This record gives sequence, structure tokens and C-alpha cells, in this order.
Amino acid sequence: LHGDDRVHAEKDLATAIDRRADYNSEYRLQLDDGGIRHIRALGTFFDDIDGTSKMVGINWDVTEEVSRADDLRRANILTEARNAQLLIAKARIEHTALHDSLTSLPNRRYLDQMLENTAQAAPDSSQRTALLHIDLDRFKQINDTLGHAAGDAMLVHASRILRGNVRASDFIARVGGDEFVVLCALRGDDPEKD
Repeated sequence: LHGDDRVHAEKDLATAIDRRADYNSEYRLQLDDGGIRHIRALGTFFDDIDGTSKMVGINWDVTEEVSRADDLRRANILTEARNAQLLIAKARIEHTALHDSLTSLPNRRYLDQMLENTAQAAPDSSQRTALLHIDLDRFKQINDTLGHAAGDAMLVHASRILRGNVRASDFIARVGGDEFVVLCALRGDDPEKD
């Protein structure tokens, strides 16, 4: 018996004998050449013709079955890890496709999707929409005199200011250069509609 399996294998057999119950155990054998074999053992009690209680059973080598099960378990773990990586990559790709890399605001493509969704919801007459187009005055001068790094810092700053001054339900997008759009959905009972 393999050293790590000796205690539980002996306990399984002792329990079956003490209770005169069916014997069912799996354990490993350590071969002289260092190899390992997995054994499944089953047994049951019966009374011989002379009244002697005996156990009869069978042992068989299930090494290949255990090996296949281990391989399948490892393959499942690897597949789940790869699926998780694919989901993360997909989310990253979707985010990149729909957001501006500088400001992390939604981009024109995302805005187009939101406008499409808003147009499809238009039959609901209680919903009104406001679309604000904002561009930065003299932005070209900032880029020309202070450089593109200063222009980028100005765009990031402007996106923060916009985020801080709109409702959580409003949608802000950077649609290009120094242009931003804010999409506001208003309802007839909206206290902030004015």
C-alpha cells in the first residue's frame, strides 16, 4: 500500500469487518519500480455452508480510469481559466471600442448606440431628450503654444468638470478633438427638467 493511503485503506477494511457491511475502497499501490497503480476493491460478506462468515470480493486496477479523470479535471480547469481570460479580453476590447483612450469617456460610436436606443424608446411620449454639444474655445491655441501634452491635460480636465456637473443618469461622450456631447433623458415628472 502507498504510504499516504495505508491508514484509510486499513480503516475501510476494518469498518466493513466490524459492521459486516459491504466493503468498498480505493487506494494506491507503490510498485517496486516506483510506479503507482490505483486499485478499486469491493467485497461482501456471506455465511459458508458450515456457518463460517467470510468475505468475498474483487480488486481491479483502475489506473487508466483515474489518469483519464485527472486529465479531464486538468483540462476543465485549463478551459475555465482560458474562458475567464477570454471574457476579460472581450470586455477590454468592448471597452476600448466604445471609449476614448485619453479621457475614458464613451466615444462617438458609443454615443451613436445610445442615440439609437433613445430613438427606439421614442414612442414613450413621456420621455424627452436633451442633447448638449460642447466644444472648448481656443483649444487649437493651447495645442499650438503649449504643446499636445497640455492639450491632452486640458481635455482630461474638461472631462472631469463635465462628469462633476451632470446627473448620474446623463450620458457624456467625447466625440472628437475638443468636442463633447451630453445626452440627458428627461421625463414629464422629472423635477430637474427645467
